[in-house]
Amino acid sequence: AGETEVEIDGVTTLADYGNIELMLGAVPGVSRADVIQVSGNSVLFDLTVRGGGAAIDRALSSSPSFTRVGPSSQGGAASAAPLVYRYRPG
Repeated sequence: AGETEVEIDGVTTLADYGNIELMLGAVPGVSRADVIQVSGNSVLFDLTVRGGGAAIDRALSSSPSFTRVGPSSQGGAASAAPLVYRYRPG
């Protein structure tokens, strides 16, 4: 298992947050999903996942609820930046 950070944009309600937390926890291989930062409509999660960032990237990229949007707005080097997705409720 590896640790990786995932930033989810488009989190506008508590229901959105709850749905996202459930979806992240349901990804095969995810054993932990902790919130480490909330900023506006963006939530930064620290995940422990078997397969690391590549595994979570594959899972979220194939989900109709998430769209990959690029490098993190949280700063840092591009290679160390969290994966960033936009949440699409519904």
